[in-house]
Amino acid sequence: LFGSNTDLAITNTNNNYGTDLDFGKTILFEFGVRHAFDDDMVVDVTVYNKDNLANAAGRLIPRIDPRTQSRGDLRLTVNQDFGNTRGIDLRIDRRFGQIFNGVLSYSFQDARNTGSDPYTYINFGSRVTSSITGVATPPPQAAQPVGYSRPHSIAAQFAFNFPADYKQGTLVGAIMNQLGIYGTARYASGTPYTRCDPSLDDDLALLSGQTCNTLGGDFNATRLPAFKNVDLRVTKGLRLGGLDLTAYADMRNVFNIKNVLNVFAQTGTTS
Repeated sequence: LFGSNTDLAITNTNNNYGTDLDFGKTILFEFGVRHAFDDDMVVDVTVYNKDNLANAAGRLIPRIDPRTQSRGDLRLTVNQDFGNTRGIDLRIDRRFGQIFNGVLSYSFQDARNTGSDPYTYINFGSRVTSSITGVATPPPQAAQPVGYSRPHSIAAQFAFNFPADYKQGTLVGAIMNQLGIYGTARYASGTPYTRCDPSLDDDLALLSGQTCNTLGGDFNATRLPAFKNVDLRVTKGLRLGGLDLTAYADMRNVFNIKNVLNVFAQTGTTS
């Protein structure tokens, strides 16, 4: 809060000022079930719901200057933020023998709030001009998707671990003994952003997440392409003289997948 304990008469009104705040309120519900079908397979399911009520958020609050009797907006922190997060997590652990084990998980999450952080409106919404009124857009009156929301996420990991005595005396055993192969994969929905008015030349160079002069759609109503990634690590145990060594190869983004992290806010494309 740049305007804490300062005289408003001599302070830049673009600063954020603190006020007497109440405690925010959170109501959280979570229910989970874990079931082992046998020693080699376990399933976890979790369902949750979280309500945020009256949390701190920056807002433009009108005040009257007692000296000039003019009206001005101050950037105050008040208890006006609210939202909800709900979802379900599913995880399956599976093992085959002593060599392979893997995990597959899926998450659905619907995260909505009046802002992605306490100052989303001050830093974004209050700087956007309403095409109807010609002044700054009012703060949201309903929860909207937050900037870090990814509704669907799928993750997988696997591991092959071959023991030192694996098929001893064979060519396959000589190659595979003390070999480890580990992999992770992830797929996740793209994060949301707000489109800018495509008719304004001033917004041509703005990227997703940056502040528009005028909105071209609802707040955070458009999403980036999904995020995808696969990593792989291979290790091999070796014995050199009296030393036990491990050689490894660490490969990130094995399939050279190109993930789009930003687009132009007017067109929704990278060019």
